[in-house]
Amino acid sequence: MLKTYLTTRVIVEKEILNRNPKQYSLPLSLHVALSTGLCRKAVHMERKNTLKRKADAAELPETYLINENSEPLAPKRTKPAPPRHGRRLFLQAELHWHDQYGRRRNERVKLLVDSGCSGPILNKDLVQRRHLPWVKRDQPISVLTADGAEMRDAGAKYTEETIMRIADHQEELTWEISCLEKGIDGYLPISWLEQHNPDIQWDTGKLV
Repeated sequence: MLKTYLTTRVIVEKEILNRNPKQYSLPLSLHVALSTGLCRKAVHMERKNTLKRKADAAELPETYLINENSEPLAPKRTKPAPPRHGRRLFLQAELHWHDQYGRRRNERVKLLVDSGCSGPILNKDLVQRRHLPWVKRDQPISVLTADGAEMRDAGAKYTEETIMRIADHQEELTWEISCLEKGIDGYLPISWLEQHNPDIQWDTGKLV
């Protein structure tokens, strides 16, 4: 600090002597006093700036990193929470139909409510195991999955009319037939949701 004081004083004295002597025709003692005051003021300002820089550095949050030049970098990012997943919505239903001999049949089924599916679909395994009657299309159609691929064995056949009962609700439906995920008997599609607009208790998975 003493070295800075003396260096600054010499610079200020030279500056005073280099100026117009007529403008600054003061006694030498007054020149010295003036230069001394300016030096002290310069040293005081330097000390004040140093303390401010230290205070600014101390106020930086811990999430900021400091590089080798004591400059703040971008804030340190924390790892975000992973996406939250819910349970898929299944409805328990009963299907009723007549077999090829005219006998009444029924089956409790587990149906996935799938707004990404365009039409009702039954699992091919269920249709074969319970001998549900079906009809072959004259012209097969393409039934696509969510990624745009064609569903396996879908679009060529569909069931005859069945009666579906969910709680107090009952209706007649025909179903596309396709290979579905094991443990799922069928899909209730967006067309069914649009038609009935059901009140669903999402936390329990039941119709209200």
